[in-house]
Amino acid sequence: MMMDALAASMKIRKAVELNPAPTGELVDFLSGADEALANEAFRALLRLNPLAALQERWTNDSPVTGLRGEGVPDWIMESCGGWGEDGDLTDLLVAKLGRMDQSRVNGFLERLAGFDGAKRELYKRLRRKGRPGLAGKFARAVSARSGRQYPGQISISPTMFCQLHCEYCVSAGIDEELSSEIPLDTMFDLLGWARERGVRRIGFTGGEPTTYSGFTSVLEKIGELGLEFFMATNGLIPAEKMEAIINARPLCVTMHLTPEVMESGSIRAFTHNARRFREAGVYVILRCNFTSADDDPAPFVRFAHEAGIHEIRVAVPVPNENRVNTFIPQGSLSDFGLLLSGLVDMAAAKRVAVMLSKPFPICKLPEDKARYFIANGSMSNSCPVHLAGFSNNLIVYSDLTFSPCLGLNVRSEKDIRQFRGTRQAARVFKGRVKSFIRKPLLAECGGCPLYPGGRCIGACLSYRDAPGAKVS
Repeated sequence: MMMDALAASMKIRKAVELNPAPTGELVDFLSGADEALANEAFRALLRLNPLAALQERWTNDSPVTGLRGEGVPDWIMESCGGWGEDGDLTDLLVAKLGRMDQSRVNGFLERLAGFDGAKRELYKRLRRKGRPGLAGKFARAVSARSGRQYPGQISISPTMFCQLHCEYCVSAGIDEELSSEIPLDTMFDLLGWARERGVRRIGFTGGEPTTYSGFTSVLEKIGELGLEFFMATNGLIPAEKMEAIINARPLCVTMHLTPEVMESGSIRAFTHNARRFREAGVYVILRCNFTSADDDPAPFVRFAHEAGIHEIRVAVPVPNENRVNTFIPQGSLSDFGLLLSGLVDMAAAKRVAVMLSKPFPICKLPEDKARYFIANGSMSNSCPVHLAGFSNNLIVYSDLTFSPCLGLNVRSEKDIRQFRGTRQAARVFKGRVKSFIRKPLLAECGGCPLYPGGRCIGACLSYRDAPGAKVS
């Protein structure tokens, strides 16, 4: 039995290298009872079908076959050909549903809900095939999955103070404008406001959130309110706050390993804290930035492996609203494709996964690494700013003003508590953010099948922005 499963696993892995790929066979594995093989087949189908993997940021039904992509890699054009026609992946999936034993339909629909880019097409096909009941069940499966992945959330910067001085920090400039921290009673009121309005998850960022004087009390309050939380940190956390974080059971802790820490004695405290988190069962993500195409990824991989960290999130520095941080110019992004590729290879050898923490032009990556990042969700999840009515990435600062995300950090003039909820607050920026999402990053974007619908936005939306004033 084990040998049969191993042979099937090898067959799935080889399928992604075949041209044409045996999509029908992969759909058979996806619909099977073996969960491990179904998951492998799912990942293989994501790699082979970018349009099924990449979520739409706006609705677009332009026929893919009508596009001619000058400057777009052939593999992208070929992978997207025939989308929406008979015989494409969604057609095969719907046909499989029609032949499936009813006892297994619900489980299969839950798997199909994971095809972020195919949700609308699958729903439409089910309706066209005269299966409105199944279409309704599928819509509910999609909604349930989205609710688990993206519950109501906001991020809070309780202080903009940080012990480090990274020139590329996306918060550069804001720290000078917001020198004070949120008073503790105001923080409690903000958390209560959020909880009453359906927020279920809080992110802490900054500055360095653990330098906030009331941080331990805030963690206790979050527990009282029944809120989940995650956080980003520079890793230089005092022992008593480390234990408070561990006891509060965060969803994850992202530890940003910066050049300043790596090149100083602070690396000892960072290493100790990373290992303490892992010993306590906290899921840790190692965050790193590449500031030069000549950077060496090996130290990051080595650190992650030695600390027992299984995920690295990487980005190249992006501009912020004020353009006062150091960032990689748009025209130089393509220089980093091979560096990211090398990181993936080194990390794979140590069984460490690599995710993108900021969008990157798919067309500027080697094909195998582009497909890797497409399949692992990097290209969709690295910028979900449009979700939940454009409220998903809201950042609340220490003066209670807010911005749509870390990169687009132009701030509102109003205290977020003046709004009925996060979605109403997000409307302040909604039109502006929508215009950035729809603005092509590169000349090639206009002829790329991944541009319509915003499946690929190329890079952080802040590259489309220009320095501006506060938004009322």
